[in-house]
Amino acid sequence: MDHVVDQTTTNIQQKDIDADRHSTEVDSEDKGQPEDIDNQNKTEHAEKQNNKTGATFDRFFINKTSDKTWLDWAGQAETVAGWLADPVKPANLVLFKLDEPANQIRAFGPNSQEADLAVYKVDQFVGHLVGLLEGRGVLESTNLVVTGLHGFAELSAENVVDLTKLVDAKDYSVYGLGPVVNLAPVQLEQELDIFAALIKGDSSKFVPYTRHGLPDRYKYKHNSRVSDIVLVAEEGVAFAHTFYTQVKQLNQRSKRMNLLSNKYGYAGYDNDLPSMQSFVLLKGPGVLKSQIAHQEKTEEINAVDVYPLLAHLIGITAGATNGSLEVVGKYLSNPPSPTVQVIKKAIDYIQQENVLPTAGILVVVTSVLLIVALVWCCMRCRKNKDIALNHSYKYSQVKGNRRPESRVDGSEEEEHDKIGLLTSAIMAEENDMDV
Repeated sequence: MDHVVDQTTTNIQQKDIDADRHSTEVDSEDKGQPEDIDNQNKTEHAEKQNNKTGATFDRFFINKTSDKTWLDWAGQAETVAGWLADPVKPANLVLFKLDEPANQIRAFGPNSQEADLAVYKVDQFVGHLVGLLEGRGVLESTNLVVTGLHGFAELSAENVVDLTKLVDAKDYSVYGLGPVVNLAPVQLEQELDIFAALIKGDSSKFVPYTRHGLPDRYKYKHNSRVSDIVLVAEEGVAFAHTFYTQVKQLNQRSKRMNLLSNKYGYAGYDNDLPSMQSFVLLKGPGVLKSQIAHQEKTEEINAVDVYPLLAHLIGITAGATNGSLEVVGKYLSNPPSPTVQVIKKAIDYIQQENVLPTAGILVVVTSVLLIVALVWCCMRCRKNKDIALNHSYKYSQVKGNRRPESRVDGSEEEEHDKIGLLTSAIMAEENDMDV
């Protein structure tokens, strides 16, 4: 049986591990960060000492015997390897979610040393997991899908927009914690005035949209919870109503001062931006290694395509989503049928909430037309059969039943000169009438 290990995806779940219970996430208690900072300080001190002697030293260092985050990861990796190698009932899907490097990027920004160290630690862990699977003898039968979180843009307090300077805070309610927020007027009649005031704002910081004016590629405006006024911040810009609260919490958990020079990582911007992109790495028996090795360019897939990919690798039918295997299918050793994919895509499209009423009407009309056409064909065939029965002809062969007569030229008729005559039923009726 093929197995799948997905490092960060959380779409479907059989056995799920929270591999990083000691993280620096805003809503969780931090227990691992001081050790990371301590290790980093030790590393910097060692670098200074080695620089004096001309020695080289790796700027990344993880003490794998004392780092609590690493010990948690390593212990749970042992458990995962055991599940996959179980001789009686091996797991066919394991989801292993790591909160790093995302937590360090949020707290210190994507270009920080803390973020680089977190990436290094995750890279070391993936190698450790592969080694465990190889040691258990299940690496060659396991599909590894390593996915990353969305990207982050660097943000500081200098790029924060205070909406109260444009519109009185008592005139509206604001919803949203990231770069995309919804504004709902307290009184509906104020909607136009609020939107007009927002348009006067700095267009280099954010763009105000009406709900129906949002770009289709956002796939956002059809949600019933979207208000009539939506603000979308430009890359590296945040709205003040939640920014200061969030960064104070990050600073507290990161054990650093609330300075204007602090950098942070912020996500949720336009998904076409390079900074918002992530990655997917594939390895295992379900993947055509030669295809990936010889590709000329990096393929782009949507995040929603990961779910049908995992479903295909473990041999189950994926539920209705916006994802597909259109891009990644050519890299699979056993890709799904293109015809099946087209039919599935059509069914998924019809089942969409905004399409379903129209699709239902079309299905009913098409069904009625098919029934009418079928009835007409049946009636036509029956009519043709009736005509054939009423106009059938009977044929008979007449041989040697004519009176012996002399030929016109006076010669006698011979045996081989007998002529077979075919007469129709109508001719037969005429002869009967003559008699």
